[in-house]
Amino acid sequence: MTNVIDTEDSLNRRVVITGCGVVCSLGRSPLEVWEAIENNRSGVKLISRFDTTKYKTKIAAEIDEIETLGERFNQKYWDSLDKTAQFVISAGLSAFEDASLSFTPENSGEVAIVIASQWRERNTKFPPAETLAGLLGITGNVLQISPHSAGGIVAISEAAEMIRRGDALVALAGGVENPITPEVLSFYEERTDLSENNDSPANASRPLDLNRDGFVLAEGSAIVVLEDLEVAQVRGANILAELEGNSYTFSPGMSGIPKIAISQISRSIQSAVEKSGRIRSEIDVVYMNASGSVEEDALEAKGVKSVFGSATRHHMYTPALKGHTGNMFSASGPLGVIVLTEAMQRGKIPSTLNLIDDDPGIDLDANKSSVKDDIISVCIVNAIGGPHNATLVISHPRVMRDY
Repeated sequence: MTNVIDTEDSLNRRVVITGCGVVCSLGRSPLEVWEAIENNRSGVKLISRFDTTKYKTKIAAEIDEIETLGERFNQKYWDSLDKTAQFVISAGLSAFEDASLSFTPENSGEVAIVIASQWRERNTKFPPAETLAGLLGITGNVLQISPHSAGGIVAISEAAEMIRRGDALVALAGGVENPITPEVLSFYEERTDLSENNDSPANASRPLDLNRDGFVLAEGSAIVVLEDLEVAQVRGANILAELEGNSYTFSPGMSGIPKIAISQISRSIQSAVEKSGRIRSEIDVVYMNASGSVEEDALEAKGVKSVFGSATRHHMYTPALKGHTGNMFSASGPLGVIVLTEAMQRGKIPSTLNLIDDDPGIDLDANKSSVKDDIISVCIVNAIGGPHNATLVISHPRVMRDY
């Protein structure tokens, strides 16, 4: 990787995705995750890490055989890491390898890392972003953020802006979460946010469904490699998608208590579309944040409908993947980017698992039956975290435009 950019107008710099890495309950590569989605598999099962006798919720989307994630690493180094760090370096190294990158002391300062996480061990030695930077020998901008579950999309947005303004030529960005602990389970049980469908774990996460009863905890990491388009082209990188627009908003709520609002969901989506230079009719898919929350799913659906109107039923799809994966918090949005990148390459529409009964208050086409064939070129990924909403617009290389 060499610095091939010498331009005064950094705002014209375009950002592309050239690598993807993932570790979650559905698999350890984009291919494994896609095959699980196409075969309508869920990663949710009974919790095996600790005794759940005293809890109402006994299910989560755990990663099997975590110890095998360390096979690519020095054992002493691997054993020194907490679980959050193990997830992020596994996904990060996979993304690095997928992009066929090569860092040296001379170019490592041109690389940025931006990672989001909400839940991790209290005794973590270093934030996940610093751990990944240490592994890869990065000396550029390294940023750890935590805007709740919207964080992964915010991380990708911030990394893209670093490239656009010339602070980096390459960036690794995404999210990592380790929430399957007694402490986190207790926290969300007190808020009555979790599904209690313990008798049928695979059917428990029901985004957008009339009978949804809360979300399901999930762990893992999803990381993408972003590059300046010219750098990627010069080095012959495999361009997977272009990041065309991004935006995020905050909802201040009422009486000083922040809370997500329909107006700010729609503003984030509308702004991202405008920044992309696309018109609304060009959007083929909106990847929904929908987690199975009774209130939040409905608010997001109304926010999407307020932007796209009747197109939400007739000209675009709105799949929600947490029926397969559970709620990976900050990693869910980046995983959505990876899944949609795969979907665009394959000409497929992801389905919404466990969406059986339509909620009359949610007027969307979430493709509830199964994965279907269709050419999709421009997609939105939306993420909600507390009072934050973050949105990305990505496109397939076949529709990349000349400026």
